[in-house]
Amino acid sequence: MQLTIRKREKKETKNLRRTNNIPAVVYAKGKENESIYLDRFELNKHLSSLKPGELATNIFTLKNEKETFKAIVKDIQYFVTSYNIAHIDFLKLDEATKISVNVPIRFTGINECKGIKLGGNFRQAIRTLKV
Repeated sequence: MQLTIRKREKKETKNLRRTNNIPAVVYAKGKENESIYLDRFELNKHLSSLKPGELATNIFTLKNEKETFKAIVKDIQYFVTSYNIAHIDFLKLDEATKISVNVPIRFTGINECKGIKLGGNFRQAIRTLKV
């Protein structure tokens, strides 16, 4: 999913939130951090299409007026009272740099398992795997 980003000034955070935008920062190894903002509705539309646990491994295509690049979510901060997104940190991906992410583990066909049909239980001990 491609998201359009725009450069922002450090002091305009309150005004951005009032106009349904989300402030964010793009971090890149060896480069200066870039302060940006995204449209809240565009981001929420994309996030609602993700399955639970997919956010950590989802690659966003971010497009600004100069370039298009890929990034993953490094951190999300939420408002405590409304649980709306307050701020997002992105990590710019570089093909030459290795990263590690927590990949969710999902099991399929549990209900068709003979042990479950005979009254057994399924307990998932590990929910994510660091890759």
